[in-house]
Amino acid sequence: MDALLRHTFNINATATLFDSAALVPSPISYPLYHVSRLSIIPGLEDKLFSIFAPVVAYWALSLVFHILDSDVFSWPAKYRIHDSEEVKAKNLASRRDVVLAVILQQAIQTLLGLLWLEDGESDALRNHAGEMRTVGEWVGRLTVLVLGEERGKEFLVAKGSQVVSWLYWWGIPSAQFLLAM
Repeated sequence: MDALLRHTFNINATATLFDSAALVPSPISYPLYHVSRLSIIPGLEDKLFSIFAPVVAYWALSLVFHILDSDVFSWPAKYRIHDSEEVKAKNLASRRDVVLAVILQQAIQTLLGLLWLEDGESDALRNHAGEMRTVGEWVGRLTVLVLGEERGKEFLVAKGSQVVSWLYWWGIPSAQFLLAM
């Protein structure tokens, strides 16, 4: 924080005149969702895992519901909202048509996932401190712009590293997730 106090803020300058590294918490504390391994499942690249996990989950759950709907077990029959005959009369698509449509949709989804997802570095190899410095620059500039130089400096000294840490680990990922939805 001493480095932060020694520097003056000038948001009109093209380069920041304060040390954004002073806003990076030391030591960096990782959130509960952070995994420092190269991949979640050893031997399976995370990119492939994220592509194939929804497909496997879909077929596993479909199999469970198919078994519950079939005549293998008799006990789920009393919990049905509609009788099987009524459901069969309403269904215009055959099981074969549904399975083929699902396979086509999942093939397209898988191909797009393979093309779209990047082969970037694992999260374990990322320079979190460097990326937090960039977030710290924006936090410093915005804080000085909103609160003024004196109050901004006081706020950054008191809470700057906590704000940067929260934004980096929770704020930005949450915004990315909501925008992706």
